[in-house]
Amino acid sequence: MNYIVLDLEWNQPFDLRCTLKRPVLLHGEIIQIGAVKTDEDHHILDTFKILVKPKLYTRMTGRVYRLIYEMNDGSRQYYMAKKQHAEEARAAYLERIAAEA
Repeated sequence: MNYIVLDLEWNQPFDLRCTLKRPVLLHGEIIQIGAVKTDEDHHILDTFKILVKPKLYTRMTGRVYRLIYEMNDGSRQYYMAKKQHAEEARAAYLERIAAEA
């Protein structure tokens, strides 16, 4: 049996007064999706990482900003060039899963 470990990185509102409350209370927005596929013995079989362009909380908090840039080679240009809209990121993830099925 294989396992997939999913990791989501979230952006948060820069200021609590900016938190979206309608149509639902939204505390954060996904800005990066990572996944690792392992076998029963926890050997890594595959990895997946994609940056997601924020739609609602486009301004990052300092903590999130530093974390994302550190995880992506410390390069703002890399992050700006590689991030995709949520719909594109979802499609890429599903395509990757389907290719391995």
